[in-house]
Amino acid sequence: MIDFSSCSLDQLLNMIDKNFYYYVTTKEQMYQYLSCLFIKACESMGTNVSHEKVEFAYLVKSDFGLYDQFTNKMTFNKKPIECFDTCKIKNNTFFPFRLAQTALHEARHYAQHNDSESVDDYLRKFAKFAKTYCNFIAEYQFDYSTNPLEVDARHYAYTILAQYQYLQNFLLNQKYIESEKKRSVGYSSIYSLYLKTNSAMLHYTGKRDEKSNLVLTNLGDASVDFLIKNNLDPKEFANALLQYTIRKDNTIRLRFNQKEKTMLEQESNLFDKEFAQKIFSDKIVSSEDLLKCHDKMYSLNARPQMIDRAYYKIRLNTYKARETRTMYKQFAPNFVKLLQTNISTPAPYEEQQFFSDYEKF
Repeated sequence: MIDFSSCSLDQLLNMIDKNFYYYVTTKEQMYQYLSCLFIKACESMGTNVSHEKVEFAYLVKSDFGLYDQFTNKMTFNKKPIECFDTCKIKNNTFFPFRLAQTALHEARHYAQHNDSESVDDYLRKFAKFAKTYCNFIAEYQFDYSTNPLEVDARHYAYTILAQYQYLQNFLLNQKYIESEKKRSVGYSSIYSLYLKTNSAMLHYTGKRDEKSNLVLTNLGDASVDFLIKNNLDPKEFANALLQYTIRKDNTIRLRFNQKEKTMLEQESNLFDKEFAQKIFSDKIVSSEDLLKCHDKMYSLNARPQMIDRAYYKIRLNTYKARETRTMYKQFAPNFVKLLQTNISTPAPYEEQQFFSDYEKF
């Protein structure tokens, strides 16, 4: 029996090939393998974690593992590991790949929340904010897929796994690329999240501790620096949010009109989609594009206050999309290259086989 704890991260990942079940022969050894893989990944990023911080429990079937930033614990889902014997019989190597991907992804979250120098300083500041002001992320509809902490974790797992020729089969294929393309579009603006949170806290009448104040201030300074370094004007951005907020407040007491709401949402969604497609393709939303949007929105048969609200939300979304795209390019450069490649290779049969078997458990 192999002592997985004495293996390096590289040695553990090299085991994932057609000989995997020679090294990992039982379900119990699979538990040990995954635990060591997570720990070694954390150590490779300069963070130490004990075996007591790694657990196995039954989670939601779609979650292969979860890292809890509040308890600092990693929990692997026992449900997919129940497939071990079936996968061993079929020598299915997508099974260990998928769980290794989870271990690396969650190890990156561990590094983010434990101040690892391998993680960008801006992301570490945001991780502290995400823990201190966790409710605001949900309240302000921060997109999950383009959340920079999630992008960084997916990118880390991809970058590590892509170094192994055998594992490239599970990454460099049409299904994986299309999945990442869909995830790469969304609004995750740290700056607007900071501005809204800061505004809310200025009106907060309860007791605030100095540490929480510092976390918010540090994030604000870092987000402004990030925008300026990437040629995005924080003053213009903040003004776009202010203009939208004013117009939103102006409509609070207006009588609800479902027909009007539906019409404005439909038109707004068309422009949001058009502008987002340009921005996430690294193209510019020009003044002519905004003028066209303005003329179209104000030609609609709706109340001026509601049109104002819809139009200024579209303008705000362009700023949020530009920031999100810039973060994506900075924190996931290998993904940007991957999404520009033209690969028509289908996903390996083992992947389909695994999920087909997993559905039966």
